[in-house]
Amino acid sequence: MDGDRRRVPVVMHVRCPERLPEELYRRVLEQLGELSPVVQALPPTAVLVDLRGALRYHAATAAHLGDVMRLRTVSRYGIDVRVGIGPTMNPTGS
Repeated sequence: MDGDRRRVPVVMHVRCPERLPEELYRRVLEQLGELSPVVQALPPTAVLVDLRGALRYHAATAAHLGDVMRLRTVSRYGIDVRVGIGPTMNPTGS
């Protein structure tokens, strides 16, 4: 069961457009903080978000939360971000 639990997508990687003004980057970080309290900024344009608690709290899948964040970012700030969902922060998945 622990192996199955580790494969569940729980990390959202968000990439903002290059040369995004710092103020807009901060707003994206704040918006992601509305989704999950565990947000790690990777300046100048990326963010990692731990979704473990958010999945249960929002009763949603990781993919759905990623879609919601993209829509909110476009509608609030006019920024089209790229969102990736995976099981870990490690690029190898181990």
